[in-house]
Amino acid sequence: MAAAALTLVVIAAQTKIAQEIDPSLILAPIGVAAITAVTFWELQRESAARQLLIDDLIAARETLAASRHRTGVLEERERLARRSTTRSRRA
Repeated sequence: MAAAALTLVVIAAQTKIAQEIDPSLILAPIGVAAITAVTFWELQRESAARQLLIDDLIAARETLAASRHRTGVLEERERLARRSTTRSRRA
């Protein structure tokens, strides 16, 4: 809404300053405003998509860390079990 108001102000100022009315005085500000708006919306969309990818990456890292922890716990249990079995055989 602010962009539309600013565009209208620019058009009004340009037509007031100009000696004669030229269609480019009206069309150029509208075109610039449209390009700016589309660029802004695209950047917002890309930023949201990037944030989803970052969230997925963080979740994957957490899952991987939990999996590695579980693997480490199981390996340690297995090592302790082998150690316990070896000691009981020696006694």
